[in-house]
Amino acid sequence: MMESPRPSRSAAILVLAAGSSSRLGQPKQQVLFRSKPLLVQTAEAALQTGYPVTVVLGSAATEHEATLAGLAVDIAVDEQWHLGMGHSLKTGLTRLLSSHPQLEAVVVSVCDQPLLSPAIFERLLSGANPLVACQYRVGWGVPALFTKPFFGELLALEDGAGAKIILVRHGPSVARIPFPEGDLDIDTPEDLASLNRYIPL
Repeated sequence: MMESPRPSRSAAILVLAAGSSSRLGQPKQQVLFRSKPLLVQTAEAALQTGYPVTVVLGSAATEHEATLAGLAVDIAVDEQWHLGMGHSLKTGLTRLLSSHPQLEAVVVSVCDQPLLSPAIFERLLSGANPLVACQYRVGWGVPALFTKPFFGELLALEDGAGAKIILVRHGPSVARIPFPEGDLDIDTPEDLASLNRYIPL
């Protein structure tokens, strides 16, 4: 089996999965797509790259941690997840920097993009640009790669902010890779209904 391309830097993947899915009315982490919970699909896609994976949990952390049982991911629990995505991101990045002090790059991902694949993570990780985001059909954003010079900005995020604010700040210098299906994420019942057009494998 051919190995995936690896950059020379030390890198990791950070999966943010701490929210309560208030708009959806049920935990998006547990939504089944192609017979697996979205949280498991995302974690498995990340693990297939061979890089360390940290998953940040918060709301219903015990349930979600059980769902991840058997997967070689590090779990960071954000006890103050209700403060916002920025707080969870900082919790996860702090955990990663503690366990991997030589970390040079991190891919920040969410857990509710059903069509996220290992190839997307690998393209983000194999590039040389210091900032790389995904280009959707409409819009752009995560998963996105941030190199060490931007860790300080990530750690200084407002608790309620997301990583996109940093990408926008550095817009002209952000490289983009195609992920046209990335604009399908599961935030509302309407989003969940839209999954019906994808035939399970």
